This record gives sequence, structure tokens and C-alpha cells, in this order.
Amino acid sequence: MNILLLMMGGSGTRFGAAIPKQYVTVHGHPIFYYIIREYLKCREIHAVVLVSHENWISYVNEQMKTLSPAIPYRIVRGGATRSESVLNGLNEAVTLGYENDIVLIHDATHPYVDKPNLEAVIEAVKLFGGATLGGCQYDTVYQTDEAGVIKTVLPRQQVFSGASPEAFHLGELRSIYQNADRDELEKMIKTITQSLSLWQTRRFLNREPIRSVSLLKFLMRAVRCTISCPILSITEST
Repeated sequence: MNILLLMMGGSGTRFGAAIPKQYVTVHGHPIFYYIIREYLKCREIHAVVLVSHENWISYVNEQMKTLSPAIPYRIVRGGATRSESVLNGLNEAVTLGYENDIVLIHDATHPYVDKPNLEAVIEAVKLFGGATLGGCQYDTVYQTDEAGVIKTVLPRQQVFSGASPEAFHLGELRSIYQNADRDELEKMIKTITQSLSLWQTRRFLNREPIRSVSLLKFLMRAVRCTISCPILSITEST
């Protein structure tokens, strides 16, 4: 089973609007509505967990009812941090499936669904334990020091923008979040980076074989240059 985890528990303060950006209405529906609508058309998705800001849970439930999903879905409250929100979602996802299932984490601030590459992400998880989509860099990429002085030009062929979804085996990812202490959880910003670092650390401390080769392959092959055109059109009829 493949379970979609839609992260939309943030307050959206950087967006500058009166409400979080994921709930901003476009053509009669909030942004997250269009993301879910497109995912519900994907045969690769078998269940959905929506992690919502607690003040918007009723609204999210109303929007989901209008979509009438044919697959199971749950709505859970987000935490005080993104990492707590991810853990809340993972705990709920386990009630829908099994620990060897695949969970795909999509940030609602990414208003697209890359249908052509969804299956490729899922297959990469089966091979390497984790996968994500990424966007190629077409502009010059600089590296600066703390004062903002340019030190070098990074080879853009080796630099990618993170995209959604990020995907993992549900049980392994949940174990990482459950075993992390509060300080580690507070430091978790992006799921994929912290999960890999904690995974390697845990393997080393347990004196189990470090899966460095698999992780290297994962980093080299799973970051795909696929977000080259908009996949989701919010102007099409509902």
C-alpha cells in the first residue's frame, strides 16, 4: 500500500496573508484541495492522511467531503513543529496500513502533482529505502561566506531544488521519528535530510552494516530532474 501524507499544518507566516497559504482560495477552493484532487486520480495512491493546522480541521473535512474520496483518508492535527506534525501523520498512517508500506510526504506549499514520475519515486523507495523528486538548476548557483561574499560557483548539474513528494518505508521513517529526542526533533527541518542522517547514525551505533552504498545510490539516482513544467492546473473545471 502507498499512503499519501499531505503536510499542511503550518501557520504560513512567511506568506504574509491573513490565513495560511495552503488554505488560500483559488477559483472557489483552497490550494490543498487541488493537490488532493489530483492525487485521488492516481492509481498508485491507496490512502491519504492530511495533517492540518488544528484551527482548520473542520474546514479540511468539509473540503474532503466535496471530493468524495473512494479511498480511506484521515485528518489529524499538526504539532508545534514540522517534525511533530510528521510524526502525528506517520502514527495515523500506521492505522491505515502496515509498517512495510510506502509513505509519500507532500508539502501543501508545493502546488503540483507530478503524476508521470510518481511511480518512479515509489519504485526507487523499493530499491533504496527512500526517494524524492527534485528540480534542476538552470541559473548560476553561487556559494558565499557569512558576509555574503561570493566564494565559488557551484556546478549546477550537481545542485537540485527539493520537491514533493519525499517517500520512505513507513515503518523505518516512523521509527526514526519515534526514537529521536526532543532536541533532534526540533532540529528536523526537511524530512529527507534528517531521516538519512539519523538512519546512518542509528545503524552505526547499533554496529549494524552502514548502508552507505545504498544511500549514495539513493542520493545520486532518486533526486530526479522532473519539475520542468506545471503538472497541476487549478483553472480546469472541477
